[in-house]
Amino acid sequence: MNILIIDDELDILDLLESCILNISEDYCVLKTQTFHQAQEYISQNKIDFILCDFYIDKFEATIFISWLNQNSFIIPLCLMSGFMPEVNSLEYPVQIHTLHKPFDSIMLKLIIEQYK
Repeated sequence: MNILIIDDELDILDLLESCILNISEDYCVLKTQTFHQAQEYISQNKIDFILCDFYIDKFEATIFISWLNQNSFIIPLCLMSGFMPEVNSLEYPVQIHTLHKPFDSIMLKLIIEQYK
């Protein structure tokens, strides 16, 4: 399973990668700090799950989700943030999961394992 993590804080990226690899060493983790690089990864690789901070620099994940929709990428997605606005109104073909920081790694595991 290929998992893409998007967060602008390098320490958080490394922590999330560690959490995911503790769930299963069979997971392949790609990390990026920008939506632009995430778009490149998704265009060039098969991504099975995206774990994404809601706020990256000055942008909200809603812009990234719009890009996914416009390009017909249907990838399970989990948004995370310390302050999460309502996301139920976002149009996306699969359920958007949310995790409020700080969160328990067990919650992350339960979400990811739904898409094995």
